[in-house]
Amino acid sequence: MSLPPELRELMAQLNGLELETLDKPFIKLNEPCSGTGAMVLAFVKRILAAGHNPAYKLWVHCIDFDSRASRTVNFWFSSQNNIRTRSLSGI
Repeated sequence: MSLPPELRELMAQLNGLELETLDKPFIKLNEPCSGTGAMVLAFVKRILAAGHNPAYKLWVHCIDFDSRASRTVNFWFSSQNNIRTRSLSGI
């Protein structure tokens, strides 16, 4: 079950990063329960709103108990959005 969009957006904003003044070469995002990738997508929207290209600024580590979920999210972000990802599944 996915989180409501409002809650995903709020959680993406509460990470403490000031994306508008970001001086790091990239951001590493660890998603411990990747599921549908909704939280990662909310963070991607925040990066885009700050004027950064997530293909150059974001590295995502997707973890999920269900291997299909982590592989699907990994495939979608890496192939469709050119975002560097790594997936891990199981216990």
